[in-house]
This record gives sequence, structure tokens and C-alpha cells, in this order.
Amino acid sequence: LLETEKYDITYLWTTLGKLAPEYKVKMTMDVKKTSGNEMYDLSFNVQGEYVRISSFIKKLEDDSKLGFRIYNFKLTGSGDELNATFTVKNVRIDEKTLIKNSNTTKNNDNQNTQSNNNTAETNTETNNVASNQNNTEATNSVVNQ
Repeated sequence: LLETEKYDITYLWTTLGKLAPEYKVKMTMDVKKTSGNEMYDLSFNVQGEYVRISSFIKKLEDDSKLGFRIYNFKLTGSGDELNATFTVKNVRIDEKTLIKNSNTTKNNDNQNTQSNNNTAETNTETNNVASNQNNTEATNSVVNQ
């Protein structure tokens, strides 16, 4: 790890977000504060086939801009459904970008919740209209007989 490098969290998310699909793996990353100033541990969970996971990890370790070193590697599962967990320790992250990213995430979550609520309301209204149309058609059918 590049001890003097301070990362923008958006840079990390973008870089890793492009890398995972390239190796056809599913990846999640949790950012956890350590005791040091602006120091964080990154906990990864990567799912996919063995060769794809190992190639993804090799790319992480070989990327000179990231300089990641993998700790606590664990591989579970069988066949094509493997799950790898590991940690990259003491990554220096610009805390201003974490706060900005956190606020953006909260705003996106609120927008997604509002959007989901609107969709649910629309679906309910559509179902009510469809139900009323079916009732009207059934009533018309009985009257016309």
C-alpha cells in the first residue's frame, strides 16, 4: 500500500466498480475506520468462479495506483459459486470525500425510497382501475344476458 497516497473514495469506487465486471465477479466493499488519522480498512466480498476471483485479486495487488495488499483471505463455497473475503488494511482516504459520498448515498437512498413509494402507489392505482374495469365488464355481461 502506498503509505503517502490519500484516496478519494469516489476514485476507489469507480476503479473497483469497473474492475469487478471486467473479471466477471460480484464485489462488495465495506469501509471501516481504524485508529489512525484518515486510515480505513476495506473489507471485500467477491463472488464468482475461482479463476475469475484469483485474477481479480491479482489485478488489485498488481495495480501500482492502488498498491493494495491482501490480508485475511478466505475462500468458501464450491464449483462455480465461490465466495472470497479479504481485507486491505490502513488505506488513507480523504474524509471529505467520505462525508460527501455518504450524503450523496443518503440522498440517493431517499430518492430511491420515494421512487419505490411512487411506483407502489401507481401499481395500486393501476390495480384498482383494472379491478373496477373487470367489475364493470362483469356487471355489463350479466345485464346484457
